[in-house]
Amino acid sequence: MPAFNNGDVRIAFLDEGEGDPIVLVHGFASTKEVNWVQTGWVSTLTRAGRRVIALDNRGHGESGKLYDPAAYHSAVMADDVRAVPVMLPTTTAPTSRRSRRTGRQEAMSVPRVA
Repeated sequence: MPAFNNGDVRIAFLDEGEGDPIVLVHGFASTKEVNWVQTGWVSTLTRAGRRVIALDNRGHGESGKLYDPAAYHSAVMADDVRAVPVMLPTTTAPTSRRSRRTGRQEAMSVPRVA
């Protein structure tokens, strides 16, 4: 699985499809696989012509685990989401973001690019 470093943590992600990118952010105690792959969202969105970028939040799934509670502040986790377009070779910034449960705080902290 591809990954990038954002500061002191390695963030695992998937990047599938072509078209307008959408970033998917899962909720607490979940993973990109559980929320987005196994539920069929990745395949539905790619079939609809979207580029899907889904990350494992820090401390979840295949991403790095940190032991300082401050490393999990919603503003810090939002920085991980904001780092996605910087780390990936995109020609278009993500125009959409979707989240589940507590991932909403991180996703809504990221400005929407239109």
